[in-house]
Amino acid sequence: MNYSVYVGFGFHVNCYHSYRGDTCDELGFGGDIRTIRHIIHTLNLCNTEGIPVKGTWDFESAYSLEQILPQYAQDIIEEVRMRVKLYGDENILMGYNNGALSAMTEDEFMASVQWAVENDQGSGLKDIFGACERIIRPQEMMFTPSQARLYQKAGIKAVCLYYSCVSFDAFRTIIPQLTLEQAFNPLTYSYKSGSVTILPTYSHADVMDAGGLRHFVMDLHEKQEKGDIRNDVFLFVNMDADSFLWEPFPVPERMKRLPCFGGLEGLIREAL
Repeated sequence: MNYSVYVGFGFHVNCYHSYRGDTCDELGFGGDIRTIRHIIHTLNLCNTEGIPVKGTWDFESAYSLEQILPQYAQDIIEEVRMRVKLYGDENILMGYNNGALSAMTEDEFMASVQWAVENDQGSGLKDIFGACERIIRPQEMMFTPSQARLYQKAGIKAVCLYYSCVSFDAFRTIIPQLTLEQAFNPLTYSYKSGSVTILPTYSHADVMDAGGLRHFVMDLHEKQEKGDIRNDVFLFVNMDADSFLWEPFPVPERMKRLPCFGGLEGLIREAL
């Protein structure tokens, strides 16, 4: 069978940071704005070259979409809205204020999920972008088994959780090792009366550990050709949108072709 390896890029947008200031500069959320603009520019550039790449965004509403971006970077909202229409970018949920969903009561949890979709302030994903997927990328990938029932009740199709080789990880160390087919495909997680689909998710660290995205993808595809993997697989790389890893490293020209030094554009071109 001719199985395929699919690659997705996810950008976790939360412009409020407890460890940084509240100013529009590099000491505050200025770095977020700069990096997100770079991500959008890179995606647009690749699309104009005919590369069919799209982004998966998970915006936090209360601080980012409701306060900071409308005041300091309305262009980001408009650009993502444009990309949704022109290039098929998708928006998935994070929670209304990027709070720890795993620590919330049932009422808090349900409100956070619902308000992330639509709210009275008009900062929900559906309010701003017209639609969103019922997939959630929780804050810091935190997950509590007892809330599988709540995700199901809230109509969540899947929860993105790191199955990562390095910190931080969401569930790799507390379950038996997954097969490659399982590790790169949606899984069903059940606990007592509830069940939810988990989408194993990866970080730049996993890409680096594999020797680069091209090597990662080729290794998976070789195993498909050998029959070790008998299915399509999906490699979802998700990282904070303010991460310096989405930007190219300031290294000597001869080193720019090395894996993971080229930022988002380098990853995209590695996957071609």
